[in-house]
Amino acid sequence: MDKENLFLLTFTKKEAREKLRWEESREFEYNDQMYDVVFTETKGDSVFYHCFWDKEETVLNIQIKKLVAQALGQHPQNKESQKRLITFLQTLYLPHHFIWNPCDPRQDKKSYPDNQFRCLSAFSEPDVPPPRLS
Repeated sequence: MDKENLFLLTFTKKEAREKLRWEESREFEYNDQMYDVVFTETKGDSVFYHCFWDKEETVLNIQIKKLVAQALGQHPQNKESQKRLITFLQTLYLPHHFIWNPCDPRQDKKSYPDNQFRCLSAFSEPDVPPPRLS
């Protein structure tokens, strides 16, 4: 292969460990692009990869990632809706130790001092005057 057709990617040894995702010993992904290593040079702390940019495999990987994201419900269009739904559901969450029986008159008001959780039943009147928080 002619050197003119190769891409030269230069990294420090640390950057190469952190930024490159190796598929095989001569193939890696960098910035969502696939590269096939033709030859490598090392000078001091720098590593020089002379690579062939594998455009076909790059396109294939992008398509696979999109399909997997859709299959798992992680498509970007769904993410915002999922975030809103999770936020809403979190507002409905009650601690697991909370038990409320609306038929028990002793449970009109129940205070949980360990987490400052206070619940008024649907049948009770609000405190008049309102309690002072200090």
